[in-house]
Amino acid sequence: MARGREKSQFLAEETRRSEGLAAQLVIARQEVAELAPAAREVADLRVREKDAHDDARKAEKKLAALIERVRTDAVEAERLRKERDDLLRAIEELRIGIDLARQERADTQQRIDHLEDELQGERDLKVAAKGVSIGLGAEVGQRQEEVWRLEAEVTR
Repeated sequence: MARGREKSQFLAEETRRSEGLAAQLVIARQEVAELAPAAREVADLRVREKDAHDDARKAEKKLAALIERVRTDAVEAERLRKERDDLLRAIEELRIGIDLARQERADTQQRIDHLEDELQGERDLKVAAKGVSIGLGAEVGQRQEEVWRLEAEVTR
């Protein structure tokens, strides 16, 4: 009997424990059910965090490439500025050369005009001298005839 009572007590205690465990299990299941959306959200956040890390790495690579391109562009821009400055200096030198050539051409044309005027003067003098020479030749011819006539008179 004592053994039956012990057994009953043991079974009653085990039943209470089982009921307590069952209640705890129900509570635990409710808590799990309540935490399931949070667990899904945590899982989603982990995926999003991984994606964000991946995006950050990609952005880092793109930024590094962009920085390199900016550096390369800056070097190229400086080279182009120097080239432009050289071209502007060359253009200015050409303009000065053109201005000097135009001035030299004007001076040369003026000298040509002066020489043509001198040449025309010389031609006019030549024509005048030729006229005088012809006149003198005619006069010499007349005087020669006069000399011959006078010689002929003197010798008669």
